Amino acid sequence: RYSAFPLILKEQLTARAVETAGPEVGVYGFGPGFYSGGGAAPQYRLELLGYSYGEVKRLAREIGRKLQRNPRVRDVDTNSSYRWRARDDLFEIALRVDRRKLQRFRLSSSDLLHTLESYLRESLDWHRIKLAGKEIDYRIKMAGHRDFQMADMQSLVIETPTHEQVRLDQVATIGERKVLAEIVRQNQQYLRGISFEYRGPWKYGDRLVKSIIENTHLPPGYKLQRARFFFLTEEQKSQIYLVFALAVLLVYMVTAALFESWSQPFVVILTVPLALIGVFLIFFFLDLNFDRSAYIGVILLAGIVVNNSIILVHHINDQRRTGLPLETAVIRGTRDRVRPILMTSATTILGLLPLVLFSRAEKSIWYALSVATIGGMLSSTLLVLLVTPVAYVILARFARSGGGDGLEPQRLRGI
Repeated sequence: RYSAFPLILKEQLTARAVETAGPEVGVYGFGPGFYSGGGAAPQYRLELLGYSYGEVKRLAREIGRKLQRNPRVRDVDTNSSYRWRARDDLFEIALRVDRRKLQRFRLSSSDLLHTLESYLRESLDWHRIKLAGKEIDYRIKMAGHRDFQMADMQSLVIETPTHEQVRLDQVATIGERKVLAEIVRQNQQYLRGISFEYRGPWKYGDRLVKSIIENTHLPPGYKLQRARFFFLTEEQKSQIYLVFALAVLLVYMVTAALFESWSQPFVVILTVPLALIGVFLIFFFLDLNFDRSAYIGVILLAGIVVNNSIILVHHINDQRRTGLPLETAVIRGTRDRVRPILMTSATTILGLLPLVLFSRAEKSIWYALSVATIGGMLSSTLLVLLVTPVAYVILARFARSGGGDGLEPQRLRGI
């Protein structure tokens, strides 16, 4: 459970998948998955906010060096994009000019500029032309101006005023440097992302993040916090499980008061695990991530799917109060409530369907919630007509042998 072997195995499989050309390879099962068409998001992401862009950048690099000292941390990125699926692997070409060498060869910055302009085959100056009484700015670009080879650029020859030929790399240094995909500001503060992967259990990774946040000393007005995205910590999962348990408990209390029985609510609550079957299947076949919205959908299901079971159990009780035998009352009650149950579920599913059709999984919080609710409604609707009557009969016979618990037919007074 606390071994790093699954993550090591995932890393080895991922490395093999990267070296394999042609087929699409996916590595899933523990932690973030990998797909040969593009890697998955990192496990952990921090957000650093401050009013000075330079200071935020310096602090982010300092935090990155602190993370790299941990032997279980890998792929530290202090330029991580703020957005969930934004690219953070952007680079720019940097040209650093040595002015002393330029003076030695009697060159100026304008000489370099004109040489690069001819190489890039693009006019760096704007021109203006008058057409139909309107002045329009334009640039002249030749075909292939986007083609760029750094090696050719380094060997670019510049002619000096003394007709001496000098290579560009003799007077300047050319290289790539990583840049942010975007500069994000939040509440008038610069925001910079710090992402990394932790080779170990999520529990220990959460502890590391908490330790970094608590032990990093920041200037006044600066803030370091954990980024909010869809992966849940163990504490958050525990809270969701607690909320789900409370929802089921409240449903039990309401149905116990409605039926005046301690046993019949179990027949109603049985619909909840039947709905979870549909949730699992729909996420499995659609290959979707079970994110925070999906958890909310499951909690929502705990209060929705029991409606059909309540309708069915209540009608069966009414049939038994007329004096019908147990099996006859169950069969007739189920047959009478097939259409209302199907109509109720159909209206709920159709109402949620537009959220699935007109929203995208990576951009809308409603997508996973709607998918979870629809999957749970489909399975619970089909299984409630099969499983609930059987469970009702079993509990009724058990209650009858044990002295009764509200499951025996009772004639209403005055009828």
